[in-house]
Amino acid sequence: MQKKIDASKLTLGTKKEINKELQKQCDKNNIETVVKRIHDNSTHLSDDTLKEPTKRTTLDIPKPLHKRISRHALDRDLTLKDYFLELAKKDLGVE
Repeated sequence: MQKKIDASKLTLGTKKEINKELQKQCDKNNIETVVKRIHDNSTHLSDDTLKEPTKRTTLDIPKPLHKRISRHALDRDLTLKDYFLELAKKDLGVE
């Protein structure tokens, strides 16, 4: 039995009010400030170790390889971040 959908209740494509405060935050002059506030994790706390400065980076990985890496990390209950950090530490001989 199919449910009948009342199309008048659907909001997709309807104009929504812009949050003025959010719009002010996203002003081009403030974009760096907003990004810093969102990502204000300049220190990282892991397993009760001391906080240390971090650096955000982006990697371009071919889709098939990314898929394999993601599955492998998932099988090991690791995030991609933890997986790559573990690989780098092992390769560099860092604890």
